[in-house]
Amino acid sequence: MPSSLSKRLGFVGGGVITEAIVSRLLISETVLPEEVFIREVDEERAQGLQAQYNIQLCESYEQLVDKADVLLLAVRPQVFTQNKSAFTLPEGANVEKVISLMTGVPIAILESIFTESPVVRVIPNTPATVGSGITAITPGSKAQQKELVITRTIFEAVGQVVFVPEISLDAVVALSASGPAYLSVAIEAFTDAGVSLGLPRPIAYGLAVQTMRGTADLLSTTKMHPAVFRDRIAGPSGPTVAGIKALEKAGFRTALHEAVQASYDQSQYLDALSESDS
Repeated sequence: MPSSLSKRLGFVGGGVITEAIVSRLLISETVLPEEVFIREVDEERAQGLQAQYNIQLCESYEQLVDKADVLLLAVRPQVFTQNKSAFTLPEGANVEKVISLMTGVPIAILESIFTESPVVRVIPNTPATVGSGITAITPGSKAQQKELVITRTIFEAVGQVVFVPEISLDAVVALSASGPAYLSVAIEAFTDAGVSLGLPRPIAYGLAVQTMRGTADLLSTTKMHPAVFRDRIAGPSGPTVAGIKALEKAGFRTALHEAVQASYDQSQYLDALSESDS
């Protein structure tokens, strides 16, 4: 029985995001194991992926692009920008479209290398590993509706998708790609605070994680504004109000703004480096 996507996917790079996408695509039967090809230079990592998912390994980039209908670039941007000529498609390659998962490599650079193939940029995030990610999608100048449908199908397997212009991708990196790290810091701090009040660490950690998850689920389901939700549980002169006052005094809101801004600034800097190398 053919898969629902009926495309052969070729991944350059077998890291965490690649594994997340592949595992979810296979679970949903969006693709079959024989339709997934990976070129990963770490031999141990490559063998581990093959053993776990029964996918196909490629010994070279040339072999990968010969097999793939859709090429997915999941390498570090520095690897790509420092070796751009190594990523050109050989004459007669079967690649129908190129999807870049790389931050800091603009569409203009990608289209200057993949001159014959439509290009799409995507920015996923690590909750894709458990099917709870969100991916921002930006089409290149040659990408038509069919390319966007294929891209949406691939990344809806790992969570939600949104479409944004390329100028917004650095903001996406700062908010949703880097965001899980900020929230991890918050969960760690919550846990430590619970331990300091006498809770066993496993219980404090469980309370922190589930409180974060439950709040996100509630806001997503009800579409309630966070300020309205906050006011519903912050009764006059109660413990929640006291806690919120302490957060505001410590500059919690400002710290989050500054974290997102710092990530955005760094992402813009890396964009500029990529363009200067081109």
